[in-house]
Order: sequence, then structure tokens, then C-alpha cells
Amino acid sequence: MLIASKLNIEAQTFRVRSRESKTIEFKSKIDKNILRKCIKTVAGFGNTSGGSIIFGISDSPRNLVGIDGNQVPDQAEVDDLLEKHLSPVPDFDIISETVFGREVLTIQVRKYSMPPNFKIADLSFENKVLMHRGCVYMRRAEKSIPGRNRRNYESIKLSRRSG
Repeated sequence: MLIASKLNIEAQTFRVRSRESKTIEFKSKIDKNILRKCIKTVAGFGNTSGGSIIFGISDSPRNLVGIDGNQVPDQAEVDDLLEKHLSPVPDFDIISETVFGREVLTIQVRKYSMPPNFKIADLSFENKVLMHRGCVYMRRAEKSIPGRNRRNYESIKLSRRSG
């Protein structure tokens, strides 16, 4: 299923009217460092309702900017990255599409059907810890947050039953 083409985008200005949410995250570009920063979002999507990270949309202002097609990772590359940091890895698809002549990439993460996936090793970038080992991440509004208590875990279990 194509995701980015379903967003509310003005054809003349490329302004994106859709907003980030519990199930949508925007990134203006894609590279290995940005993919590493998205691991927490993948975990959060997998542990709650599922969701899509859409690359090629700037954050402020929200505009369709597109990505360099030469930097599009394949499914195995993303899977290898996730396997190093999450256990178990949620199911996901990589969808590449052209919207108003600009290439957009979506990583669509499905809601995880088993116990929550969690971080198996600390992940740092530029001397900042992005994810902590053993932590379960979930999605609330437009953010991926650590579920640090039983209530958060119960919330994950309830969202799975209702979906």
C-alpha cells in the first residue's frame, strides 16, 4: 500500500498538510545515521499500533522535499540494523514511490503480535544515548517514549488486543 501518496500535499507548493502522529513520522532525508536514530521509532510503532516513517518530508515547515534515490536502503540492510538493536524485530516493509515527481521512501512497521520488542544494547550517536538496553519503547502522540513501568506495558498489551 502506498503511504506518501495518500498524504494531504498541495501540488503547487509541495506543502504537506498532514501532521506527524502516533502512526506517522516524517524525516527530510535518509542516511545510515538517520536510520540509526529511527530505531526507537520502529520499536515504538511495533509495540503500539504500527506506523510509517516517511523519508522525504521536511519537519518545519512540512514540505515534500524528496530524497536522493541512491541512498535508499534495501530490506536486508534495514533488517540487519534492526537485528543489532531490537529483539525481536517487528515486521516491516520498505515502499519507494514518486509523489509530484519527488522520490519518497516509507518504512511501514506492522504492530507486533507477540510480547513487546525491546532494546538489546545501548545505542549512542554523537555522545548521546538514543536508546537504553532493556528498555521497551512505545508510541504516544508523535513521540516514541520509553515504557518504564507496568502501566506502560499493560497499555501496549491492550492496544494489541484492540487492534
